[in-house]
Amino acid sequence: MPDKLILQRIFIKFALVIGTVIMIFGLLFIFVKPVENKSSSMAIGRYMAFPVFKPELGNTYTICLSPDKKKYLNTMSKLGLEAGDCANGYISLLKQIVAVPGDIIEITMRGVLVNHQLIANSQSSTTYNNINLLPLKIGYIHKLVNNEYFVMGIDPQSYDSRYFGMISQSEITARAIFLR
Repeated sequence: MPDKLILQRIFIKFALVIGTVIMIFGLLFIFVKPVENKSSSMAIGRYMAFPVFKPELGNTYTICLSPDKKKYLNTMSKLGLEAGDCANGYISLLKQIVAVPGDIIEITMRGVLVNHQLIANSQSSTTYNNINLLPLKIGYIHKLVNNEYFVMGIDPQSYDSRYFGMISQSEITARAIFLR
């Protein structure tokens, strides 16, 4: 009889472990999605996108620009960025947060300064293939307020906050982690 009781306990523990594993994979399937990046704006390859709780400096996120950035969304169309999964009909952008609330952004001839520190290779361009990119003006200074973030890609030609400005936390759709 004691052997039967031990086997029942082992079976119950095993069933609980298997049930927990199935539940975790089920939640991952619901909340985690693969993202393929084909742009040199960030490392080309596959990412996993997770829900965002609090955006953090230095992390990479998927961004969906809000409809109030219409002139920048139009520029994205001219640049050939394909239709995608965002509510605005455009593809989500993959960018790294380089400044968070409380940081000071300055646009200079040398590039972008965050808290008076130059970000390497951050000079913006005014045009790309004869398309006006609408960059922030030289001399622009802004202290980020609550829920404002400044994002950039790793490629100097990335279309990012140097052009469309600050984004709000509501435009950050997922935390992206590079796989390969």
